[in-house]
Amino acid sequence: RHSGLLALKYVVAARPDAAGLLLKPALDIAQTGLQDADDDVRAVAASALLPLAPSLIADGQQEAQSQLHDHLWDILLDSDELSPATGTAMQLLSHTSTAATTAHGGLSDRLSRLLPYFRHTLSSVRRSVLQCLLALLEADPSGAHGWLQGVLSSVLRLVFQNLLQEQEALVAATSRQLWASLLRLVPPAELAAALPCAIIQGFLALGCTPEGASLSLSALLVIAPPQSHRSKAPQQGAPRRGSKSTGSDRDMSPFVVGSSHTFTTLQLRNEAGTALGHLATALGPHAGDLHAETQRRLCTASGHDRIVASITAASCALASAEEASPGSDASDVSAPALLPAETLQLLHTLLVPGSAPAFSELSTPLQRVRALLAALVRQCSEQGVALPALDPPAAGLPDVAAVLGVVQSAAPGGLPASQPLAEASAALAASEAVLATTVSGCVAAAVVAGGPLPAKLNTIIQPLMGSLRKEGEAALQARAARAVATLLQASASRTPSPNNKVVSNICTMACSDPAETPSAAQQDPPLDAVPTDVAAKMDSAADEDPARVAAAIARRGAEAAIQAAAKLFGSQLPQRLPRLWELATAAVLERPPGVPLTSPPTADPQAVINALQVFSAVGPALHESLLAEAARLLPAVGGAACHSRA
Repeated sequence: RHSGLLALKYVVAARPDAAGLLLKPALDIAQTGLQDADDDVRAVAASALLPLAPSLIADGQQEAQSQLHDHLWDILLDSDELSPATGTAMQLLSHTSTAATTAHGGLSDRLSRLLPYFRHTLSSVRRSVLQCLLALLEADPSGAHGWLQGVLSSVLRLVFQNLLQEQEALVAATSRQLWASLLRLVPPAELAAALPCAIIQGFLALGCTPEGASLSLSALLVIAPPQSHRSKAPQQGAPRRGSKSTGSDRDMSPFVVGSSHTFTTLQLRNEAGTALGHLATALGPHAGDLHAETQRRLCTASGHDRIVASITAASCALASAEEASPGSDASDVSAPALLPAETLQLLHTLLVPGSAPAFSELSTPLQRVRALLAALVRQCSEQGVALPALDPPAAGLPDVAAVLGVVQSAAPGGLPASQPLAEASAALAASEAVLATTVSGCVAAAVVAGGPLPAKLNTIIQPLMGSLRKEGEAALQARAARAVATLLQASASRTPSPNNKVVSNICTMACSDPAETPSAAQQDPPLDAVPTDVAAKMDSAADEDPARVAAAIARRGAEAAIQAAAKLFGSQLPQRLPRLWELATAAVLERPPGVPLTSPPTADPQAVINALQVFSAVGPALHESLLAEAARLLPAVGGAACHSRA
């Protein structure tokens, strides 16, 4: 049976031109295979029909489609988690779903059969579940989606959990697509009914889970894997394939935040905040609970709470602006605020230096520094070393560097606690700087997205530029880049405008990576001076050099901001952001009057190098109307290639 259906599968796949002739006999044979007791037979029967799915829909045989779907849903009911037929059955369902499918009276009950497969061990099965639901959503012409009501809450929770756990790129992308479709197609009132306050709070709690901790089981929806209801007895004396396990051995332990090298803690925060921001927009007037929980998280001492809440606010504002007026400028002073006034006030307050509580994530290293400092004070007392007056612990840490300086002067050899204190203090300062960069960058991006900008922009510009320069997570750096571009657009008509200074600093960062931007002051080595394998080792070592890594991060952030600005300003880039256009072209075009562009430029060689670096960043994002003007630079670029230092 299995071999015969396998042969049918290959014949159908090899002869797409004969799909019309093969449809009826192939469908009859496969329908029989779909009812077989063997999982492998059912799997190959479903896969044999996949190439014929378009022909089946075009043929319009509603009765045949209905009968096929009955068999496919039965497979999901009667298969265990490790059955090979589950994935192909869901793929065939997704490829053959039509308006008639969604009109089936029992579809709501059948949907519950999909839920246990959301976190299946095979990524192909997980994606098939999502594609099946997507196909059903898009196939419903009524837009009512009444068949979804019985499982809407569970589906929303499982898709959100997917966003926080999924590490396979295709499955994660399909999860985002399904989340967006659910928010777009389900009416706000029904979304609100499916997501009461407790679930909303659970969503934020999951997104704010501390690094190293498991996602809370109390906030997760965990559905036990299915088990087959079919007889375990083998047919005709043959051992049944695919029946080694019922699937109950699947690891049901929750995902540990930060445990994956490919899905970092900040990526999880970004996914959670983005999804919740879009949810807030979709809920519309019913988003009060989500806004209230966002505001509460902004007020906590946890830096990661503030990160998720800020991303939620920013995503909500951006989605609301796009929904209200595609292409609108959220930061226009005449535009209405896109967030509740309480949220905007909290965001602005967090940007005021000293207004936010110390990060709770640093409590453990802070306690270690205090303990080492107390040990040093005791040792100083024993050695008769006089220390300056120390602030009480409630006021924070005293100046550890000053204390260590006094100790070093009084006891040149140092005291036993000096070196551990210096190391712990440096580690605490570094951790605090990294967290502060991320938090302040996310808050500033939310302020820019959320509504009219204040008269003074320093408290917004500085954290955004810090994020461009230092933020290690590319997704959050991209958020800062978009916010900087929006701020530049809003400030273009201001007098005085900060744009020239901001653009100059960004272009300097774009040219600060020696791995990408050569130095005119250094002579390039001969191409054959270093063996290839040694050069590769040198590149590997350079990647581990903190200074080189920092330069690469700053360049990435600057290039993202340049491209975001080019896309946002569009055809008006040379007129509305002239400093960027000047830094990308002027040095390359500089020639004495009457000298052709094909001759070498007379500008400083480093300025020419930097201009070419900036143009390489802005070029891919140029508006199509500027391409002709950019093409006029080609002779000048050719002239630069003839420079004596080229």
